[in-house]
Amino acid sequence: MGIYGKVLISVSCLLPLGLLMGMPFPMCIKLATRKASEVVPWVWGINGATSVFASILTIIVALNSGFTAALILGLFAYLIAGFLVRYL
Repeated sequence: MGIYGKVLISVSCLLPLGLLMGMPFPMCIKLATRKASEVVPWVWGINGATSVFASILTIIVALNSGFTAALILGLFAYLIAGFLVRYL
């Protein structure tokens, strides 16, 4: 298999995950703009801070407990965020 085949397989595996993980934030920004536009700057700030914190925490968890534990922790984080959207 050539490099183009490997790139095609990589893109086809990562594209759905990227869309699923990348869509909640823009959708919540749109929702927050409609319901309470004054909180949008806070949402951007919190997103920036938590993304930096989460990337560092992921490395620590992966090194200490393995990649499976890091993936499970990320899954729970997305589930909790999805549950909290109801209260926005």
